Amino acid sequence: MLKYYIIILFFVASVIKAEPILLKNANELIGEHTESTNQRTLIGNVILQQKNVVVNSNSAIQYINYNRFLLTGNVIITQDSLILKSENVLYDGNTYIASSDKKVTITEGTEGTKKLIGNSGTYSTQTLIANFNDDVILEDDSLIVYADSIIYNRKTTESIAWGNVIVKAKKDNVFAIADTIFHTYNTNLTLAKSNAILLQIDTNQNLKLDTLTIKSDSILANRNENIYYFYHNVEIVRSNLKAISQQGIYYNDNEKIILFNPDKEMQTHSIVWLDSTQLHADSIQIKLNNNKLNIIHSYQNCIAITQNDSNNSSRIDQLAGNEIILYINNDTLNKIESMQNAKSLFFSNSNNEPDGLIESSAEKITIYIKNNKADEVIYEQSIPSKYHPEPYIYGKETNFYLDNFRKEDSKPTKPEIKIR
Repeated sequence: MLKYYIIILFFVASVIKAEPILLKNANELIGEHTESTNQRTLIGNVILQQKNVVVNSNSAIQYINYNRFLLTGNVIITQDSLILKSENVLYDGNTYIASSDKKVTITEGTEGTKKLIGNSGTYSTQTLIANFNDDVILEDDSLIVYADSIIYNRKTTESIAWGNVIVKAKKDNVFAIADTIFHTYNTNLTLAKSNAILLQIDTNQNLKLDTLTIKSDSILANRNENIYYFYHNVEIVRSNLKAISQQGIYYNDNEKIILFNPDKEMQTHSIVWLDSTQLHADSIQIKLNNNKLNIIHSYQNCIAITQNDSNNSSRIDQLAGNEIILYINNDTLNKIESMQNAKSLFFSNSNNEPDGLIESSAEKITIYIKNNKADEVIYEQSIPSKYHPEPYIYGKETNFYLDNFRKEDSKPTKPEIKIR
């Protein structure tokens, strides 16, 4: 796609009727005219003009037959609010393209609010499109983009960056990393595609780095509202929190992440892992408070499971309901609530030995957690519980699982990130 974009750019430029480049000033002219050469050297305070483009440099070589100048030394090209600077520029008056194989900088705006820097690049004064390469930086008043290559269209304010792309938001410590990124200045929308990762770096209460990463096939950032949309194969990793989903939305200002799966035919669920607890649901909200985990609220077809016995993988405690809420304090789970058609299945232990299981149902079940274990369970509007003795369930534990039991063993891992 990018290849065709560049080809179209140069094709359009080549068919536009050229206007001559006018020499406005030079302190010294040295001409050379032979059968093969018709050029002259301009030295000192060189000033050129082509329509609304003004060019300044210390010296230049004019190729008279080709309407072309090779500019050297403190080259400055201005066009309206744009200023291009480099030490070496070839300006072709027929294609309206300025090109440089040296460091080149473009600034635009009354206060230089937009800036494009590369170690080589081209700029068309006709199409208003810049194509920069080799460790390129694009900066505006909301973000900074680092990439191997960037194409920027002044007319539409659209830019395409590819190759080891990193986008840094100026408002907060949020980075976007991807193979390719599309950004539009006028709408302040940024689309990251292919290996897209959002990275947010904060510090925890011990002043240690606490990093949130959200990975997906693509990420759309609305920087005006500070909202990020994640599409397909969403993976979240943050200290003791892991999550997967098909889609997600991160409301950065409100410190809220919503996970959901819009395609019901896929029969997939959003999943959150918090320490030893695994939570499945149709949709899940993760709420933070001052960058700390606060509440995880799940909706529809919810089930939370916890491994009860490390020596028997089938002994899994289960809690189900139409809604399940996890309450977290200092990154530690301290309470779980299941509401509306709440059901529980807990495996019992006596003197550190398996002792059957208890099935319960209620309108609401609340579990208080202490030292990563259930300390107290409260049932509201419950029906009598059912106890199954150990000899009756031994070796058949899975036969008693709740109807909507689900378990996923593959947690997401922190992605490998290379920062420039």
